[in-house]
Amino acid sequence: MPAVALVSFTIHPTAGSEAGVGWAFLSAALALRPAVTVHLVLDARDEDAVRLGLQRLAGAERVVLHAVAVPGPILQRYGDRRTRESYLAWLPAARRRLRAIGKAEPLTVAHQVTFASAVLPSVLTAGVADRLVWGPLSVPASASGGAGRIAVLGRAAVRIAGGVAARNLRVADLVVVNNDHTRAFAEGLGHAVAVEPNIVVERQPGAFERDERSLVIAGHLVERKRPWLAISALRDPRLSGVRLDVLGDGPLRPMLERLAQTEGVADRVRFHGAVERSTALEVMSRARLLVHPSSREGSPWVVGEAAACGLASVVMPGSGAEATVRLCDNGGVVAPPGEDLVGALADGVVEALRHPVPGPSDRWSAGRMPGLLRRWYGLGD
Repeated sequence: MPAVALVSFTIHPTAGSEAGVGWAFLSAALALRPAVTVHLVLDARDEDAVRLGLQRLAGAERVVLHAVAVPGPILQRYGDRRTRESYLAWLPAARRRLRAIGKAEPLTVAHQVTFASAVLPSVLTAGVADRLVWGPLSVPASASGGAGRIAVLGRAAVRIAGGVAARNLRVADLVVVNNDHTRAFAEGLGHAVAVEPNIVVERQPGAFERDERSLVIAGHLVERKRPWLAISALRDPRLSGVRLDVLGDGPLRPMLERLAQTEGVADRVRFHGAVERSTALEVMSRARLLVHPSSREGSPWVVGEAAACGLASVVMPGSGAEATVRLCDNGGVVAPPGEDLVGALADGVVEALRHPVPGPSDRWSAGRMPGLLRRWYGLGD
């Protein structure tokens, strides 16, 4: 029986985001034909949850867990958070464990699925398997949208990060990327590349009555997400009857509430705060469009969630979200480029509202994953 190794610094059977993606890759690997043995290198903090989840997963007897602990002092400092610092502290022991697996048993493939950043070094090393796959991952395309000296420092940081990423990517035979910027970056270095954002969301039942004049924005209210653009866009006369639901909380909320008052749109903006995922999905299922004005993304999970709920999305150019909107293929829009970001976002919303209302999409379902792995691993059909 062929053997593959998966490396997932964060993995959980019931979580979203990267931890949920890690679990989706494990489940997909077990669905491969011919059947494979799966060696999973993981953070020891996830071991109990993974063992419990495996009890409900067909083929679990073919999974061999290799739990690697983050050093104690790092845990004391950062707690349960999966920070870059904790990953870097975990990496040397994880790399040694993967090498030991490769020495004990020939590996057809070694695939690192998380963290999703090429700026951090990989656990993968040359010779550990016949084929090395890394991703989905991203390299930074822009800074957070600051101005003046902050913007200059941000651009310098992006250039430095690109140089680090170029060195790190040398190890991979196939680079799986989240977005078009990272595709262009990796192809420019001569790598074989597959574009597939790390989003796994099941289609949601379309049982809610949709409000044709309702927009929704969802996410942490921080500078990088630029939620103020969505509020200011409501001033546009073409959007005079449109309302905005804001899902999420964060340090910018007081400023955003003041902005809604200043812009004269407070009666059309509703702040929900942090809500349960089920509530967020219900709000999205009732809305007409998702507005996602973030300045930079690896792959915006929320755009995939919106598609699963039957919403198209409006995103900003150069943010990294363009590939996700394209792959959704449900009438989403990338706002036009230009210095007037508010006006561009309003233009994108107006254009998207002209498109037909899409149905809930299964584009990001976990059911697509085994086929992807067969192609990436060179296992054929």
